[in-house]
Amino acid sequence: MYLSCCIWALTGEAQENVLLLSRSGFKHIDIRAIDFKDQSKPPDLPVSCVGLSFAIPEGYSLDDTDIDRSIETGRHLRKALEHAVWANAGCAYVVPDYDNDADAMARFAGQLVHLADQAEEYDIKVCIEHFPGRSLPTISTTLSFLKDIGHPNLYLLLDIGHAQISGENPTKAVETAGDRLGYVHFDDNDGENDLHLSLCDGILTEDVIERTIKSLEITGYSGGISIELSNTLEDPVGAITSSRDIIMRAGNNVVM
Repeated sequence: MYLSCCIWALTGEAQENVLLLSRSGFKHIDIRAIDFKDQSKPPDLPVSCVGLSFAIPEGYSLDDTDIDRSIETGRHLRKALEHAVWANAGCAYVVPDYDNDADAMARFAGQLVHLADQAEEYDIKVCIEHFPGRSLPTISTTLSFLKDIGHPNLYLLLDIGHAQISGENPTKAVETAGDRLGYVHFDDNDGENDLHLSLCDGILTEDVIERTIKSLEITGYSGGISIELSNTLEDPVGAITSSRDIIMRAGNNVVM
């Protein structure tokens, strides 16, 4: 396992954020599909994962009922995936929309299958992030959705902060997900709001972090675990380095 950090935890320009993370010892970063769009070459640090949903314009959705808008959303997803290819990322993810009726979920699944097929050609894993308040609010519903689709290139993105809000045990989630676990976000909150606090500044404890990382080791997970914090924190760089240190203490097999 290796440690990464989402560059949107910082408020500066993308290249400046990469430099700050490099100085903090990080050797991998996560970016959004909107980051580095005006750059001719990829970031100076290897890109671990790309957030594809950030590229979808406001008003568009992954489960749109309008065929023309659905086609346009698919186009934005493909362009976002091309950005992940450009960045040489091994992983990418989307967040679900809000409508959870059967027809909406079928439309969402259709978009995901097309995306996963294309991403497979580039050896990029496509993950779905469980997201409280959306159509896949829990780890369990997301894993069931993935099982129903049955695509070999669709995975779970496990978000520890979201698990706290939905009241799910991340250690058990790792065990249940098995080889469908594609990526991991570490962040903290108060158990009710998606605050993206520095680790252990909310209800998350070092014991839970240690047990989660141990479970990842036992199941043979060898991918990235990424720190995803809010850029509105009082000291974003301090929050990142503090969270980094907590994770490095918790996992003997985690490398920078």
